[in-house]
Amino acid sequence: MANQPRAIGLALITLLMWSTVATAFKLTLAYASVLQTLAVASVVSSLVLVILVVLSGKGAVLAGGFESGACDPGRAQRKGGSPCGRVLG
Repeated sequence: MANQPRAIGLALITLLMWSTVATAFKLTLAYASVLQTLAVASVVSSLVLVILVVLSGKGAVLAGGFESGACDPGRAQRKGGSPCGRVLG
């Protein structure tokens, strides 16, 4: 119960941020094509996600996924696990 005000605050922030997405897309589509709008949205959201991961101190996990062979499907078949088991598990 002590986190109730914080939870409500975060929910309101999320609601405000989510409600602006439709407006932003509508305004953007007046000036750009659907493909351009989706490309920009994907790049921006990916950058925000990477920044949040790095700021949370989990950048090493993210960087580990890009190592050579980290997601090798052949390795998964040989070891009987997930292709990215080392990163996810």
